Amino acid sequence: MAQIALAVVAIFGYFYTVLPVYQKERLAEQVAEYEGIIKKQAPKIAEAEGRLAELEQERWRLTQNLKNIEGQLSIARDQKSKIEGQVQYMTFRYRLPDGTPATTQQQVRTAQTLELRRSFLSTLNMSCTLGLGGDVFPSYSHLKEDEKSKFWPFTEKELGIWKEYGPKYPLKRATECIDSVAASFSQRYGSDGPTSDIEELRKEAVQYANTAGSKQWAPPFEPADLLQELGAKRSAIESDMNAALNKVEDEYGDWESVFGESRRAIFKHNYEVRKQNAKTQALSSRLSLAYSTQEKANVFRKGINQEVKRLIINEDKRGSR
Repeated sequence: MAQIALAVVAIFGYFYTVLPVYQKERLAEQVAEYEGIIKKQAPKIAEAEGRLAELEQERWRLTQNLKNIEGQLSIARDQKSKIEGQVQYMTFRYRLPDGTPATTQQQVRTAQTLELRRSFLSTLNMSCTLGLGGDVFPSYSHLKEDEKSKFWPFTEKELGIWKEYGPKYPLKRATECIDSVAASFSQRYGSDGPTSDIEELRKEAVQYANTAGSKQWAPPFEPADLLQELGAKRSAIESDMNAALNKVEDEYGDWESVFGESRRAIFKHNYEVRKQNAKTQALSSRLSLAYSTQEKANVFRKGINQEVKRLIINEDKRGSR
């Protein structure tokens, strides 16, 4: 039992005295070892911290340089814009209504508006007042008679439009042409162009057309009256030709039964020649009627185009063109 007790005491003493002392010494050696390593790395750490401080200072310096460069770039852009503006004025491209060159941005804007107005009015004059009506009441139509057409010297489309609008048709055509020119200008200048100015010009032109159109145009005649007159004259020509042919038949139609060869030949000659003369006279009358009717129709067409011109051209603004 004494030996067992001694063994227990020895074991207890080992774990609670010898082992802790050994572990303490071991930890002391490791601490000393780590402290040595730290002492060796301390210069490198200090050097790294110094380098980091230098990099931070360099970053701050570069940031300030970048800000300075951005400021200089902004100044350079402003100077470039001013120079471009000055060059623009120096070219004297834009001029004021009195003819003097524009030398400020506001004056350039005024000159540009004036130039846009002149261009718009000039285009209206070219597009809307030269009789370019397409296939509906052009300013002039060449003789192209169609005996089978009951609408000649007009077209079915023209008579339909005239029946719908009557003397108000020139105003309709004028306003449609104004809208078309304004749409063309808006498309030409794009979304960044002077859209508001174009719209103002359009409204101004439409307002003038409506005001001028309050005095309703009186056509030289009604197309239906011309067609009725044409039908009556055609019937008269046919009646005259038939009467002449009947007269020839009455006087020389029995030439075959005339006694005597010489006398029969004379009757036959008179019969053929006078029949041909009657037909030729009728043809000549029809041609003359066609030309005179065509001329009357052209007078009507020219009247429409002259009225459109009156509704488009503002005499008070003619000088500004």
